[in-house]
Amino acid sequence: MVKLVNRAKMTTATTGTGTITLGSAVDGFQTFTAAGVADGDTVRYCIEDGTSSFELGSGVFTASGTTLTRVVSESSNSDNAISLSGDAIVFITAIAADIQPTTFTTTVFTATANQTTFSVSYTVGFAEVFLNGSKLSAADFTATNGTSIVLASGAAVGDTVDVVAYATQTIANVYTQTQSDARYLQLTGGTLTGDLTGTTSTFSGDVTIADKIVHSGDTNTAIRFPAVDTVTVETDGSERLRVTSTGLVGIGTNSPTDTAGFGVALDVSSSSGAAVYVRDSGGSKTGYFGQFNEQTSIVSRQDDGNIAFYTGASPSEHMRIDSSGNVLVGTTSTSLATTSSETGSMITDGSFQAAANNPVAQFNRITTDGAIVNLRKDGSTVGSIGANGSYVYVGSHGGSGKGIKITDALLPADNTGAFNDNDVNFGASNVRWKDAYFSGGITDGDGKIRAIPQSGSDKTSSYSLTTSDVGNFIGIGSGGSITVPNSTFSAGDAISIFNNTSGDRTITLSITTAYLAGEDADKGSLTLATRGVCTILFISGTVCVVSGNVS
Repeated sequence: MVKLVNRAKMTTATTGTGTITLGSAVDGFQTFTAAGVADGDTVRYCIEDGTSSFELGSGVFTASGTTLTRVVSESSNSDNAISLSGDAIVFITAIAADIQPTTFTTTVFTATANQTTFSVSYTVGFAEVFLNGSKLSAADFTATNGTSIVLASGAAVGDTVDVVAYATQTIANVYTQTQSDARYLQLTGGTLTGDLTGTTSTFSGDVTIADKIVHSGDTNTAIRFPAVDTVTVETDGSERLRVTSTGLVGIGTNSPTDTAGFGVALDVSSSSGAAVYVRDSGGSKTGYFGQFNEQTSIVSRQDDGNIAFYTGASPSEHMRIDSSGNVLVGTTSTSLATTSSETGSMITDGSFQAAANNPVAQFNRITTDGAIVNLRKDGSTVGSIGANGSYVYVGSHGGSGKGIKITDALLPADNTGAFNDNDVNFGASNVRWKDAYFSGGITDGDGKIRAIPQSGSDKTSSYSLTTSDVGNFIGIGSGGSITVPNSTFSAGDAISIFNNTSGDRTITLSITTAYLAGEDADKGSLTLATRGVCTILFISGTVCVVSGNVS
């Protein structure tokens, strides 16, 4: 019996067409053993190797070696075993033959010498052939006409050929039309008299009512259709709400109007002041929409003098205008802190304040390039931040109109964001940047900067290196010598030395540990050869390595 288990998928590094050695479970799945496959079980498998190579078949699982044999039923290699690349996955599944209808007929033939054709009736796609009890693969026979089976190779005399023809099945209707009609109410026109009672009713078409819908237990509460294109709601026998033919909604009036001509859709009439009055269940906090004491309000909270706006499924305040005229959004505090616990924004005395861990403002220019934010002083624009293409620019105004453009690089631009080559300086002679740090090269008009400048003039006497020499070279003249001090430099500092004489010069290594490149011994001093160059690389403040024309 073929065994089927759930969510068993494993890798294999096997190559070729032989028995598979299984690897580990694919992420999110389990091994064959963990899924319940025992040693010696036969399973249906599917192999996927890349995006287009596949193989379906059955195999015997060996737990000790975690192997799986291969008997192919279908594959991308003309139903033969595919040659594995060493990076495939194997999973347990069911093939179509496992779930085809089980109704079948078997026809047994005893072959004559080299017989290839056997006449039998079957449905194409629903036949299997067995030779001497062994199932033939699809490549071993042809079954395409429904009347004959043709073997690829002739059978021997006395061979037994079994043809299993499976029958197709159909599912009959659960109910006949007559039975169905007896189970459902059919309304195909005419007049329905009497009551139509049910717990739930669904109508796919229109429901036509002459005048009104009345509550069965409260006959003076109704939805009425008093005129063409007009709907009213009545309680206690009196009209409370009306929707007119023009779409106006009236509450407390049967003649809603747009008196001011503003396109008003809702007309609420009240003789007591506020047209819409709101209170909580305890009555402690109240507010209103509409008109109160001949003053027009939108939303007002009577308890604290604020106009507040609430949103959400469980409404909470998200905006207010307080009694001092401050507009608060996302906060009720007029003191916006810089801590993560404080959020929101405020407009007060002509200024905008905001605090949030997300963007606090968004500005969107449509379609065209240009300024998104203009910066002004005394009514005159002094600069702008805008968009040019899909990038941001910051530009100044005035005669020069220079700026920068931020793409995948920080580039010079004019005050429209257009590139501005060879016109914008980075600092000035009297307004300098301090340190600059780059992960790549620095390029000027002549190419990448690679120069190593000289630190002062040639040294003609004893000289101890200083941190100002880092990145430079020291020239040694006649009578000069160099000392490398201890605990002065940092890891990564480097200094080059050039012997600009016709004789050898001494480099005294006062640092704790000094190595000659390629050697392991600590050096106390080194000799720099005539016209020789060496480089001192500091590993730390107390360790350095010297390379070049030194010994």
